[in-house]
Amino acid sequence: MRKFILIVMLALTGCQSAERQASPPSSTTTAPPAEAKADNDRFSVHIAVPRQVQINEPFKIDVELMNKTDREFNIMTGKPVFYYVIRDSSGRTINAITRNDIGVVRPMTKNEALSEQQQYRFRSPGIYEITAVARFTVQDGGSGNDYMMETDAKQIRVVEPSSGVGDSSQTE
Repeated sequence: MRKFILIVMLALTGCQSAERQASPPSSTTTAPPAEAKADNDRFSVHIAVPRQVQINEPFKIDVELMNKTDREFNIMTGKPVFYYVIRDSSGRTINAITRNDIGVVRPMTKNEALSEQQQYRFRSPGIYEITAVARFTVQDGGSGNDYMMETDAKQIRVVEPSSGVGDSSQTE
């Protein structure tokens, strides 16, 4: 049964790479499936990034998937749970950080949050927008419900090292 589920997930999501990609996913906007819209009270997603960083300064993107219910579920996700989309000030996707493994089954206890961090750095100054998307399947008994939830977009300002404007340690 596990092999069958893995094969189905591979067929549905395709192979993805952990490397940063210059081309965007097939769609630059994501809409959650009908099941996720009806059950947004079951799960939530959040993202935090610094408000400002310098060019070539590594920073962390913090994300969280929260089970807001008082039930335990088994969920099937990728590894990591989230993939990331980074857009420039014109809205053009400049990078997509994808997952390197799919079909990972893990328990998610009641009111539990799955937290992840992704490190990134920018090479050019500007204002960028970062979002993270969690795709997962809740295995509930013999059936599964698919979810795709996107965080709110967060803006980050990237400045030249000599500018010294602002504090890069604050996050949104």
